Amino acid sequence: MAITTGTANVQIILDTDSKLIAKFLYFTSNGTDEADALKINVETLAARTFVLEVQNANTGVFVPGETILGQTSNATARVVEWKKAEKKLTVVNLTGNTAFTDGETIRTTLYNTSNTALKASGAQTTPPRTLDVSGIWYSVDPDMTVELGYGGVYANTTPFVAPVILLSGAGYYGKNALPGLLPNAMLNATGHVYTSTYTTTSAKAAYSVVVEFRKTKGFAGVAIP
Repeated sequence: MAITTGTANVQIILDTDSKLIAKFLYFTSNGTDEADALKINVETLAARTFVLEVQNANTGVFVPGETILGQTSNATARVVEWKKAEKKLTVVNLTGNTAFTDGETIRTTLYNTSNTALKASGAQTTPPRTLDVSGIWYSVDPDMTVELGYGGVYANTTPFVAPVILLSGAGYYGKNALPGLLPNAMLNATGHVYTSTYTTTSAKAAYSVVVEFRKTKGFAGVAIP
């Protein structure tokens, strides 16, 4: 299907525990620009982690890779890490209901041996999630410049987009062209990815951009300190 004027398209090419590759396409027939257009919403990606806090760490033994089941919510998740001293489980792949219920009992499904109650309130939390750019392939019409940006919030309330890189012409940024990853190091990063365009008035223009991201926070493939 052809891309119509003023239409932005995103295609996820690869989405694993530790890596994301996405293709962004845009075409305008009259110089209409994108303005902080959301391209990647991190809350839709694979391998997102969540944190569950239990009431008593001594009543449960949780092994990475095993599955837990909420006895009230019927939510299930795979264990990524168990920090007994902090009473916290890092888990991934929630199914059933979208969230566990405060105070409910969680139980391992393989041997059904761990039987532990979650904290009475605020038991499930979402850690910060970030994507860092590790490579970019791009083709941009001469009348257009593309800005790639990371999302964040001021004082945890006001959204903003911080520019990462400007793209014009055609080329590739990767291991031989970048000193390293282009990190999302904002204090209040949301992890979302945006684009904006700057186009000559009334110009017919388009871009095709393929971006490779490293999942650096809040995903199952990230090493947990």
